Amino acid sequence: MLLRPLSLLIALMCVPFVGAGCGIPDEDRPDTEVDAGSDGGDLPDDGGDSPGEGEDEEDDPHAEADIDWDFGAPISVPLETWTYVPIEGARCANGTDTGVAVNFTDRSDDLVVFMAPGGACWDSLTCFILRSASHLEDTMQGQVVVDEAIALGPLFSRSPESPFRDVNMVYVPYCTGDVHAGTRMASYRFGDEDRAVHHVGGTNIRRLLERLVPTFPEAERVWFAGASAGGFGATYNWWVAQDAFPDARVDVLDDGAAPVDFLAARFSAMMDTWDPESPPGCSACRLQLSALLPYYAARYPPPHRFALLTSTRDEVIVGFSGLTSATFENGVGLLRDAAGPGQKTFYVPGTAHVLLAQNPMLVSPEGVSTYEWLWQFVTDDPQWDHQGD
Repeated sequence: MLLRPLSLLIALMCVPFVGAGCGIPDEDRPDTEVDAGSDGGDLPDDGGDSPGEGEDEEDDPHAEADIDWDFGAPISVPLETWTYVPIEGARCANGTDTGVAVNFTDRSDDLVVFMAPGGACWDSLTCFILRSASHLEDTMQGQVVVDEAIALGPLFSRSPESPFRDVNMVYVPYCTGDVHAGTRMASYRFGDEDRAVHHVGGTNIRRLLERLVPTFPEAERVWFAGASAGGFGATYNWWVAQDAFPDARVDVLDDGAAPVDFLAARFSAMMDTWDPESPPGCSACRLQLSALLPYYAARYPPPHRFALLTSTRDEVIVGFSGLTSATFENGVGLLRDAAGPGQKTFYVPGTAHVLLAQNPMLVSPEGVSTYEWLWQFVTDDPQWDHQGD
């Protein structure tokens, strides 16, 4: 089947996500020590707030991001072949340097950036006992990253079936345990030693954008895409990507990462540990995930598009969020109710995780396949709409 290689990659990288949410007592989370400056330098103030601060302030979805970009040299690689590119300042959780795999073309100046899945962790229990985040202790460089990019299969290839066949492709590996959003280093006590974990996925995305923008200064369309942890990363970093590419239109494809409200104590622990930067003018986004879509609906109205694919009781995200299946299903319904005109959802009943990886390909009750729906999303088809209950 068309998407089987992607299915294999998801199977290998998303299993730990189940463990991240099953029976973890939030009170077991140890204190962390923070040294943000040791992980690529201090990030600029974007107007976000720390937990518990700014709730009484009036949010402004049009607030300026005020990011101090430091754009580097363009990336030069052979065309239409997957190539590893180190990104200066990008690091894995173990402190080693990392980079991305790219497949560039001369057919277009547009590009798609795909963020890999792989669980998450936020304390010594989840990071080193349950090991609920992929590659947390690995070095992700060279052929390992290229092989993962190739495993995505036809969806991110030059195959005629792919809606991205004529655009430039970037694959972002996942080795920071923070859904590609963190900006800090934590120190966890494990046994008789303190272990440093660089939760700097958000910092890595900024360093990557500082290379991509000079490489594609004429880009008109950019897609931030991801599955599972990468889906959360694509959604959370939408404003960052759009700020980096002010003259392009940035859209988001989120597969298997419904931004429902997590168990409050767990979400607070994640935010405290990872310290992601909230979108400017959205203090609520630091407190609850469900605030993201209404915020983005106001900040990026049509023609911008946001695509969410999920099952109504995704067993992986149910566990990760700390919710019951019924509460998650209700949250998914609320997401659709609050969706803006450029935000559409593809829902299927059941517990499947990452719909584009399912084999055989899923079809909505309305008769639209996940792949057909993705084509509609990418090509600005006016028939693109919500699918499923």
